[in-house]
Amino acid sequence: MIGTVTSYLTDRNYGFIKGEDGKDYFFHGSSFKDKKDINKLCEDLILEFEQKATSKGYSAINISLLDNNITLKYNVPDTVYVSRKDEIKSWEVIEESDWIITGTSSESSHSAKEDLINKANLIGANAIFYTN
Repeated sequence: MIGTVTSYLTDRNYGFIKGEDGKDYFFHGSSFKDKKDINKLCEDLILEFEQKATSKGYSAINISLLDNNITLKYNVPDTVYVSRKDEIKSWEVIEESDWIITGTSSESSHSAKEDLINKANLIGANAIFYTN
């Protein structure tokens, strides 16, 4: 069967696939034929798998990538937005982190902000909330 990844929780090593039959299939990272494929998982990735009915629902087993020539890219944001609030108007926060970044410049508040933005760029962040 063919399906697309609808979610994958890396910290739990499991996720869900929407099969071409419209059903949702649970999967665990251990169900991949090639364990290296786990590093390529992302939403909307197309997979091939075998179906298995369990007492808890449907599961995907013997999973493999439909296209093994996938090139993953990470785009570093070109702008970092800074807000004193916990949101930026018309933005949806998709993923939060528990990182705390501090600016070290004491010359001025402007140079401290620039230092903070440079450090955020280093870790690939595109927004900073709760700034003081």
